[in-house]
Amino acid sequence: MKAGSLSRNTLAALGQAVVVSVLMFLVYRVVVRSSGLEELGVWSLIMTGSTVARAGDVSGAGGLGRFIAMIRAGTDIGSDIVETTHTVLLTSAAINLTIGIALYFLAPFALRFALTPELLPRAIELLPFVVAIIVLGGLAGAVISGIDGTQRVDLRAMVAVSSAVVSFLIVLVLVPRIGIVGFGIAQVVSPLFTMIVGWTVLRRQVPEIGWFPRRWHRMAFRASTGFGLKLNGISLLTLLFEPLVKFSFGATGGASQVALYELASRAITQIRGLAVAASMALIPVLASLQSREQARRTALLVKAVNTTAYAAVAAAAAAIVLAPIVSFIVLGKVSAALLYMSVPLIFAWTMQLPTVPVYLAAQTDGRMRWNALSHLLVAVAVIAGALLEHVGIAGALLTSIVVGLLLSGITVLAGNVPMLGLSEVMRQSRSRLALTAVMIVSICAAGWVGVGVLAE
Repeated sequence: MKAGSLSRNTLAALGQAVVVSVLMFLVYRVVVRSSGLEELGVWSLIMTGSTVARAGDVSGAGGLGRFIAMIRAGTDIGSDIVETTHTVLLTSAAINLTIGIALYFLAPFALRFALTPELLPRAIELLPFVVAIIVLGGLAGAVISGIDGTQRVDLRAMVAVSSAVVSFLIVLVLVPRIGIVGFGIAQVVSPLFTMIVGWTVLRRQVPEIGWFPRRWHRMAFRASTGFGLKLNGISLLTLLFEPLVKFSFGATGGASQVALYELASRAITQIRGLAVAASMALIPVLASLQSREQARRTALLVKAVNTTAYAAVAAAAAAIVLAPIVSFIVLGKVSAALLYMSVPLIFAWTMQLPTVPVYLAAQTDGRMRWNALSHLLVAVAVIAGALLEHVGIAGALLTSIVVGLLLSGITVLAGNVPMLGLSEVMRQSRSRLALTAVMIVSICAAGWVGVGVLAE
């Protein structure tokens, strides 16, 4: 890897996350002002179908960058970059099309449990957009991952930002005229744009892949789906989190409550996502390191853990300050209900953030059992909270989310550190992690007091 390219890639990923996050909240503002909070909640519910598809897509699309990086670095001898790339894309298209069609026919039955009869027709009207997003999103994700594998995250960032700008412009033009359907159109055009432009960019880095994927190979399929099964086993556990939370909020508080959760969780996950996006640049670098380069791997992970610890504190402070601003921008007022939901989520997501580099190291190595267990704990906690909320214990669902996320972060460290031989990484980072935890607790406590003042 060229000197300085990791820094370049990290900054590019960070810049992408900032721009995309800002545009996302501007899009939400347009949608809420033009179509209302309930229609945003309806869209949020039906988009859980895309989560189902991601969990079912075992093509290895999300890990294509890992394979490309290993093949180019010579750590995956015997694999062909063209066969691997083409096989992943063709397999992803077939799987996602099958899942999308199945969801189109099954979703109306599930939505009856979370939506009122007057909102159900609107949700069914939007389902074709979800099917298109599932298919195109899987292909776009594979192409983006492939660009990461060439260690040109800066180019990936340009593609992603351009796609977000195009989507935003479509929303500005269509949503005031045709409502939430215009938002659906924008959400379809975005992955289509990413797929076409991203493939052009990837082809410049790997010219031999050609203009169209056409070479499906059985051995490449076995390798990519083997990794995909591990990766998507985790996605299946993640599947129990977001849809279950949204359906539970929908059943107990209606579509407006789902929209509030969507805004509260998006606010912190987008800010947290800045650091996560920057950390993703680690994957192709770690994948390209030879086994004899353990010292470099340790130094890289120490720096990454310490950096994400700083980022966690900054994310907590930024999210606490921005939460009322986001509420005012999107809803036109400072909503106490939104803020009371935001602060616990800010605490949980930022406390978990410093574990991301260790999580990614395990994912890169293909040893993901502790990552999987961390997601399972979140799912179990959410199920318990949903049941308690259903029997009338107010706040149980939100509390369970916080507990589950905290247990998740602890599990990632407790399991992966000994398994991957990263005790030296933790030894050098433990004081920084302890200080980070204290600062996040203090920031969120101050935020909770501030919400009380605003609520009065």
